[in-house]
Amino acid sequence: MVWIKESTQSKVNLPKEVQSRFSRDFGYNWWIISIQNYYGYMASGRGGKYLCVIPDLNLVVVITSEDYHEEALSFPHLSILNDYIVPAVIE
Repeated sequence: MVWIKESTQSKVNLPKEVQSRFSRDFGYNWWIISIQNYYGYMASGRGGKYLCVIPDLNLVVVITSEDYHEEALSFPHLSILNDYIVPAVIE
C-alpha cells in the first residue's frame, strides 16, 4: 500500500507541451489526473489504452481503443470519463 501511495504522488511537473486538460503531473509511471476536481491517477498504454483510478469515488475505469495518432498524448479519451462516467457516478 505504501508503494501505491508513493508512486501516485506528483514527482514531475510536466512541461507545457506535454500537459493536457486532465493531467499536469507525473508520478512513478502514473499520470496524475484531475477529473471534475477529483484526484486520480492513470496508466496509459500505446494506442489509447488507459487504466484510471479515482479513489474518492471508489472508481476504476479501463478504456481500450486503437488510436495511434500523435495527439493521443493529450488523452482525448478521458473526455468519456469526464463527460459521462464521473457525472453518472456522482449523480
